Amino acid sequence: MCQMFAVEDLTGNFQLLKKQLLLNITLQTKQSNVCHAYKILRENGIPKERIITFMYDDIAYNPENPEPGVIRNEPNGTNVYEGVPIDYSGENVRKDVFLDVLRGYKMKVKGIGSERVVFSTNRDNILIFYTGLGGHGGMIEFPDSGKDTFLHGDQLVTTFQLMHSRNSYKNILMYLESSHSGAMFENGTLPHNINVLAITAGGPDEDTYGTYCDMTIEPCLAGLFSFAWMNYAENNPDGLRKSQSVFDHFDHVRDDVSNTAKEHPQLYGDWNIGKLPISQFIGYQHRDTPSSKTMIIKRISDASTDHSTFDKDTIISASEVPVE
Repeated sequence: MCQMFAVEDLTGNFQLLKKQLLLNITLQTKQSNVCHAYKILRENGIPKERIITFMYDDIAYNPENPEPGVIRNEPNGTNVYEGVPIDYSGENVRKDVFLDVLRGYKMKVKGIGSERVVFSTNRDNILIFYTGLGGHGGMIEFPDSGKDTFLHGDQLVTTFQLMHSRNSYKNILMYLESSHSGAMFENGTLPHNINVLAITAGGPDEDTYGTYCDMTIEPCLAGLFSFAWMNYAENNPDGLRKSQSVFDHFDHVRDDVSNTAKEHPQLYGDWNIGKLPISQFIGYQHRDTPSSKTMIIKRISDASTDHSTFDKDTIISASEVPVE
């Protein structure tokens, strides 16, 4: 599971990245998503001081990794792991720590990880990016939280409501990638009056999918939804990257994902946020636009067949990932 939070005010942006992952190389997808997102934020001018990362960090130097110290988010891509500071890793990737960091409870994380928390005001826009494990009933999972591993949608919304009552943010935009991600906020769980908009990878009953999957080495290099929003953010024409609304960005991501896999991104919460420029959440900095990439997806259930080459016509569902 991974999450990312970003805050934008008159002087800059603040990001918090949260990552959780099973202890298995087959799920490197999630960590590569977080590393890639961090690089995008930095390239968009977000100071590293305004980025907080959570990542289990068991992939880069895993004995099964054929390239020690390297994590890629696409075939022949750059090492997205290099240069990414991790504020909370291993046993510190916990539900309680995550919520305390988001709430700004610095005393509660004393002696844990970097001890950094989100300090935000009613001038700040916050971006949250979660990529990881989810389940029926509206929940996402943390690996090292003892018996209390699941964060339920109503618990997260309660935290948003607390922050809103304390004027701790201006707007929150959340990207949520997990199976059954829509279940976190269905049936009106997320109010329309607390300035929070959530974009989920799919509906309440839909799995999430991996992309750039090669079963000869097992892992998928990226999450389909995550790579879609990041790829589009990177490859937009320069003017669009600055002015494009959250809604317009969502429309492109939804079309790319829905036309490729059996998941359909959804919107929950305050739709007024959708009218804002997405650059208010992910930053903006003028740069040459790289050529657009083409996503390749594959089905995990086809693991018994020869997948030495990428196949664009098949997909991998997260619920079918082989875990030892």
